[in-house]
Amino acid sequence: HDIARMYTILRERELGISQEPGATEVKEK
Repeated sequence: HDIARMYTILRERELGISQEPGATEVKEK
């Protein structure tokens, strides 16, 4: 499951979610 979670975070970052740290933080947890 950790892999899927990490993959999702990396995927969203590529899309440009990096500009929204709040959203990324929620996805991590």
